[in-house]
Amino acid sequence: LSGRLQGENAARLLTQILQGEPPSSLPVIMSPTEYTFGYEALQRFAVGEDLLPAGALVVGKPDTFYSRYKLYLGLAAVLLTIQVMIIALLAWNIARRRKEAMARQQAVDALRESNEIFSRFMRFSPVYVFIKEVVDGRSRVLTASENFHELVGVPAGAIVGKTMEELFPAEAAARLTADDLAVDASGETLRVE
Repeated sequence: LSGRLQGENAARLLTQILQGEPPSSLPVIMSPTEYTFGYEALQRFAVGEDLLPAGALVVGKPDTFYSRYKLYLGLAAVLLTIQVMIIALLAWNIARRRKEAMARQQAVDALRESNEIFSRFMRFSPVYVFIKEVVDGRSRVLTASENFHELVGVPAGAIVGKTMEELFPAEAAARLTADDLAVDASGETLRVE
């Protein structure tokens, strides 16, 4: 009989007596047993606790930090794992954003270089160049080379948005506009002289 079981049974009997029951009316309790094993004996004979009967009590276990705080240590391990995962995700996100920023910067640099080359071409080209768009059946200038400004006699800042009729004689303007409308309708390159 373990001390705990004996104490519980004695307390129960004493409570009944204190509540007024005569001791002679109380039942005789057959000593309930509880399987109790010593920790050191189990270790000495290499018997695992999983081999003991259900509900067995092991006494004399050393009081270790792990045994005392096993639940808290498990919870701390789970929280630490979650934090490491969050940090890893944040590091991955930062690396991805840096890579995107570098790619964006490379694209901006390439565009800047391309614009610089285009700007030099438009400024120094010996060829008369003008770029136009077709809107509402009319060709309008978007940009032109510097020598084209001199050819048509329109200052650089005033040429944007001009129609062919405003820049060329009527016959040439009509032919250019017709060509532009044909290209706009077909989507194919047109070569004329």
